Amino acid sequence: MKEFRATQLLFPTTCTSLHDGKSMIAIVAPRVTFESPQKTHLVKYDFSMELPPTRLDFPLSNPVCVDVAPNGANLFVGDADGAVYSIDLNGTKSITVLRDRVISGYPLGLASSLDGKTLVTLDLTGLSAWNVEVGDHELEQGHQRWNQASEPVSCFAILPDSKTGVCCRTIQSQTELAEFSIETGEIKSIIGRMPSLVEKLAISPDAQFLVALLQSGEILLFHRPLSSDLWTSYVIPGLRTGSSFIARFSPDASMLITSNIDGDRLVVWNLAERKVQHEFDVHDRNTMMFGCEFLDDNRVVSWGPDHILRVWDLHKTSFVQQVELKQ
Repeated sequence: MKEFRATQLLFPTTCTSLHDGKSMIAIVAPRVTFESPQKTHLVKYDFSMELPPTRLDFPLSNPVCVDVAPNGANLFVGDADGAVYSIDLNGTKSITVLRDRVISGYPLGLASSLDGKTLVTLDLTGLSAWNVEVGDHELEQGHQRWNQASEPVSCFAILPDSKTGVCCRTIQSQTELAEFSIETGEIKSIIGRMPSLVEKLAISPDAQFLVALLQSGEILLFHRPLSSDLWTSYVIPGLRTGSSFIARFSPDASMLITSNIDGDRLVVWNLAERKVQHEFDVHDRNTMMFGCEFLDDNRVVSWGPDHILRVWDLHKTSFVQQVELKQ
């Protein structure tokens, strides 16, 4: 899962990995100044090479959310004008318009299915699913599979099976978590009612853990063994996050990383032992983290409003590398 928040217009709050253990793509927005306006743009950085970040000069006006297909073949970008693009990363760099500009369709977030064939987006009109592979001439309605606008949705995540998603929706004044079909958009089951609105959802790579981050900073953790169809509460004493709403599972699904209440520390939780395993201070305690992602089982990269990527080694007590995105 990626960062779904309006601050993406002002800060590089969204980053995504290329799933190769070394590369990231980030949205870099200009700092607010009285200088001549600068455009928000995308930057790619390879941690395995001692080279500066590379600007990706695609014809985008103002990218606000981004994701990469797990196979690394496509980059998906949501633009502030409502357009949604699929960009081929395998050499041609061709751009497919999954959705053209929509006045009321500012994208709040997007996520690719594990097989890379479907993109799910969230905006003010609700959830939508887009067929990435089909051409416009093959469907009467272009790339769109469905749009679910019956109930307001605050966030969503996609399960590794590429068939099912989980969303937080409000229906008849009740907030609940529900599973929906990626193919049709129909609700498949209700996981349970929530005490307040969910700001972010994340699912572990093995599909056995689901985490819901509430507006209060409280974290609800659910567990579902592969042999079961039901999600049950999984309690870790003290588990919560700050206003940065960070939640990310390690690739082997043994750890969950969050921020502390003040948003200036990364906290790594051991799921099996149900306790804190590591804690890290950010370099600048006046800088709140906006997100993080595992590069591999031992390295984590975090980012915030200071336009710096920081790489953390879980076996060390400080960051091991930092990258200035603003050149």
